Amino acid sequence: MNNQSSNIGTFRCFSAALIAAGACCLALWSATCAAQAGPAERLTVSALKNTSYSGIQDIGGPVRLQAGTWQGRPPMPGSASVPRVDFLGRLAARGDLTGDGIEEAAVLLASNFGGSGVFLHVAIVGQQGSGLRNLDTRFVGDRIQVRDLRIESGQVVLDVVRAGPNDPSCCPTEVVSLRMRMTGGHLGAAEQVGPASRLSLNTLSGPTWRLASWNDSEPAPDGLTLSYAGGQFQGTAACNGYSASVRAPSADQTLEVGLPRSTRKMCEQEQMVAEQRFLGLLTKVNRFWFDASRLALPYGQGSDAGVMLFERSDR
Repeated sequence: MNNQSSNIGTFRCFSAALIAAGACCLALWSATCAAQAGPAERLTVSALKNTSYSGIQDIGGPVRLQAGTWQGRPPMPGSASVPRVDFLGRLAARGDLTGDGIEEAAVLLASNFGGSGVFLHVAIVGQQGSGLRNLDTRFVGDRIQVRDLRIESGQVVLDVVRAGPNDPSCCPTEVVSLRMRMTGGHLGAAEQVGPASRLSLNTLSGPTWRLASWNDSEPAPDGLTLSYAGGQFQGTAACNGYSASVRAPSADQTLEVGLPRSTRKMCEQEQMVAEQRFLGLLTKVNRFWFDASRLALPYGQGSDAGVMLFERSDR
């Protein structure tokens, strides 16, 4: 009886050893396979700007962006119309849209065929193996200004300015929020959330904006901010705080900015030069619009014209 118990004990130990050895081999095999597959590509803006996208209106087949741009061939030899797709800004929202516990990214693409139309699309990108895959793309509309893009409660949310019932396509003034849901691997059509409002200076209320570039190609230094409240632009001009009256005499986004008032602190020369330039351009601002969540403030006329581009400081 004692020998039988001893044999049973020996068998149990041997079985446990085999199970442990098997688990160890399985873990080693899994680690080896993972190493061979390589790390999954992250949903970075840089990666998303170099991904293939399908489902873009009036363009057959997938297009692969390179540094955020794809350009096709003219439909006819010698034609000035060339199909083009651009990744808008650096805007990408991330969150779980498919309910599998894994993040996807929502990005904005604009297509153009040489005319005045600029066709906005929302594209969803997920991770597949070690790369990225465009899960679906949905057309949203023509010449839509995007104020914000985010993912909330598993849905894509777009805050936009679009053409209202009496607006020409060039000059949208209807402010709305749109929601889009992924169902069965497909992105549904945009649905309006809540009532629409009219574009006004009050549309700028809330966020603090940070100047990102003087004219879309010249980066701006740190410390130049702008916010709107109660008929005033205010913020920091590199060194001093400032405020300036602003009004919109018509509903077409036209602005009139008064002379800024500022504190009189002295800072480093580089800061003072940036401050003087910023406050000088602010008085020349004549309109506003939204560009892929950025605030665009055009200034000047003719050869003196440019566009200051601001990004939200909470992003």
